[in-house]
Amino acid sequence: MRKVFNGYNIALLLIVILLSMFSLKTVSVKAAGTITWSGTNKVTIERTIDNLFNPDAVTFTYKITPTASNPAGASGVPTNATVAFDGTEEMVNNQVKKSSSLSFANVEFTRPGDYMYIIAETDTDNTAFATDSTNMYTVIISVRNETAASGVPTGNFTASMILKDKDNTKVDGISGADPIAAFIASVNGGKFTHLEIENTVEGNMAEDDIYFAYTINLKGYTGTYPITGIDPQVEYEGTMVTQPTEIIGNTEATIYLKHGQTAVIGRVTEGGTTYDVIPVEYESATQIANLKEKRTPILLANDTGKKTTLFDIVEDNKDYEASYSINGAEVVDGNAITNAEVVPKVVKVTFFNSKNRSIVTGIITTIVPYILLIVITVCGTLIAMNMNNKKETAK
Repeated sequence: MRKVFNGYNIALLLIVILLSMFSLKTVSVKAAGTITWSGTNKVTIERTIDNLFNPDAVTFTYKITPTASNPAGASGVPTNATVAFDGTEEMVNNQVKKSSSLSFANVEFTRPGDYMYIIAETDTDNTAFATDSTNMYTVIISVRNETAASGVPTGNFTASMILKDKDNTKVDGISGADPIAAFIASVNGGKFTHLEIENTVEGNMAEDDIYFAYTINLKGYTGTYPITGIDPQVEYEGTMVTQPTEIIGNTEATIYLKHGQTAVIGRVTEGGTTYDVIPVEYESATQIANLKEKRTPILLANDTGKKTTLFDIVEDNKDYEASYSINGAEVVDGNAITNAEVVPKVVKVTFFNSKNRSIVTGIITTIVPYILLIVITVCGTLIAMNMNNKKETAK
């Protein structure tokens, strides 16, 4: 009996220990901090109906969707919105407009970062008015830690927002700085750049209407950089070619330029502000999801070791003599640049393609040999006659 009693005691002890372990195992979740908004926490979406002759009631429904790049989930985010016309709106030039306000005041964030939400038109309750899938807005909310005088986070947040329309243009009336532009300006001390490639031709045989091919490779951060300043389609060696609109880091891309054209790579204009997006230095071990459609490179600060972005450019210079200069430096003969380092602000590469040929007169190759033969014959005849005259005189 004593052994059984001891066995029960041991069993009960184990149960108590296990229950205590489960009771101690809890999931730690950071509570949402109090949000202090800098500026408004509301956005206004607008709907326009064009070519209207018979006003009628219609309600357009919008869906609000978070993007995958958001640093964390957030509660209280509105999921739907509507813009409703009742058919009595004033019509101007066969057009009516209506707007609706959407509040983010009750959203609770658990982590600082930049949160992006897409507001897209998804439905209509009147088949006479079709859904406009292009009527889309983007909300960007910049959430930051509120800090004490010592710089230590208080556990609360500050937030500001901007609203962009379908053309990625900042909508008036929404306050707050663009966090994307702010990141680009601040990361790595603002050390970003863009690449310009200029094509020039010179010489008495140069043609200013033909295209030269340039194969480019930006070696470093695997971001995507827009290309501007080039013709959308070109004819190259008898074939129509559609030019790329962007270049991906560490991947070759070929563009085509004729005389006087300059391709600009890695320069973005947002809301009237132009900035560069090619990092002069990049983190070799950290590549994070980008915040916007153009996938602008935004780098995390860490100590994994920075590297300088390099670039290769190889020109198909045809039968032209090629040379190039980088940022106005000494001209170098050749059609290829390998592992050149980028520098802040701008890297401008100018290619000089020269083609010259001596003027063909036709005299040297056709007439001159005959003239020389005649001259030699005449000279020989004169010499012979002179010798005969001397002999006659001697007699």
